[in-house]
Amino acid sequence: IKERRREEGKHFPLIHTKKYEDEKDDLEEIRQHAAADYRYVRNMLVDWLIKFNNEEDKQTLCDLYNASLSADPNEIAEVNKEIGQWAMDYLVANGYRPYFNTNLFKQMIMSAFPKIADEGEVTPENFEEVTLRSERVIYGYQSLEERRLGTWRSVMQGNAGVVANLAAR
Repeated sequence: IKERRREEGKHFPLIHTKKYEDEKDDLEEIRQHAAADYRYVRNMLVDWLIKFNNEEDKQTLCDLYNASLSADPNEIAEVNKEIGQWAMDYLVANGYRPYFNTNLFKQMIMSAFPKIADEGEVTPENFEEVTLRSERVIYGYQSLEERRLGTWRSVMQGNAGVVANLAAR
């Protein structure tokens, strides 16, 4: 659905999150999907990169990409607020006390979520960099999850496949 909407120049639907309190008993089920979700996003990023490198009209591709990630600013702000509250509720419920050392938590957040792009839209000049940075971040999370599951070797094998795929095209 998302890919079709992107090709049509339509934005992805925004996904509002439930409150942490309503989901706290489902966290293990949510986490069970993490490795597969990371793998899916990495593959999608690689596909976008391949498509970008094979596309002559790179600006149109960037315009479609940007349109797919745009939405009503008020709704975006609402979803951002919801996920921020969810994250804080999760931290507190799991023994963290961010209110005692806010700088430490800012540092932890910046480490967990390194910069992938400046605010604004992707352009033909920054598309590859933004996509590769995004893939690198997702790869790090996938590696952590695979290590937790004891299947990290499969990540390394999968990464070799991604590199071989890029080289073949």
